[in-house]
Amino acid sequence: SSENIMNMEEEGAVLSQAVVALKTIVKDSPAKHEK
Repeated sequence: SSENIMNMEEEGAVLSQAVVALKTIVKDSPAKHEK
C-alpha cells in the first residue's frame, strides 16, 4: 500500500509539471492560444 502512495505522489508531481509547462507555453504564445 505504501508503494501505491508513492506512485500517486510521483504521478501528481508529473501532472503538476505538465500543467506548469502548458501554462508557460500559453503565456509565450497568447496569440496562438486566442486563435
